[in-house]
Amino acid sequence: YMKPVKEGVYPAMLHVQGYSSNKVPQNLYQGDDMVSFALNIRGHGNSQDDVNPGFPGYLQDHVDDKELYIYRGAYMDCVRAVDFLFSRSEVDTSRVAVEGGSQGGALSFATAALDNERIDLCVPHVPFLSDFRDYFKVAGWPGGEFRQYFEDHPEIPEDEIYKNLSYIDIKNLAPWIKAPVLMSIGLIDETCPPHINFAAYNQLNVPKEYIVYPFAGHGLPGEYYNTMMDYIKHQFKH
Repeated sequence: YMKPVKEGVYPAMLHVQGYSSNKVPQNLYQGDDMVSFALNIRGHGNSQDDVNPGFPGYLQDHVDDKELYIYRGAYMDCVRAVDFLFSRSEVDTSRVAVEGGSQGGALSFATAALDNERIDLCVPHVPFLSDFRDYFKVAGWPGGEFRQYFEDHPEIPEDEIYKNLSYIDIKNLAPWIKAPVLMSIGLIDETCPPHINFAAYNQLNVPKEYIVYPFAGHGLPGEYYNTMMDYIKHQFKH
């Protein structure tokens, strides 16, 4: 958690992380005009002390039970992060953004959807966790993990698993979002292919923009960070 040295009230940005990564202080925005909070959802970074299904394994953790599935809890972790921001006197609660890439892109969508009265801006890039049936057909990962899961658990109907996944599918959550959205994608992304990004984006009913990096895969070029920050600052300008 970082805040400007000068006392005052500032817009805030919640950073949510990619799959298996660890959010540490150097990941935070270093400017003097915004509060920055990086969250380790359950099973990531220092949150592994309490919940740690591991990698691989995270994606399938309790996927047979929609109430216990790991991502149900992960999404709630993000909402609790917003609770924390709203408890801080230095945060301008009318200007709170969420951003992240890959899994963090999915978490950005989910946070903006589930906490749509408090999130004012959503900035995902190369978002994950969408359009699962098609996704698993075209992506070697995580499709391979789930195909193995289906083989290991023939007693569980595949349709039941897909039904449970539908509850955390960001294309089903996207219509709840009330904040403007800027989504960025890599056109040759084989991990989170563009069609799963747009499966969610196309369900948005808010002001929205997208940026395509035609020669980028799952990692966007360095210029993306500056573009993202310029967009956030412009949106939050008084």
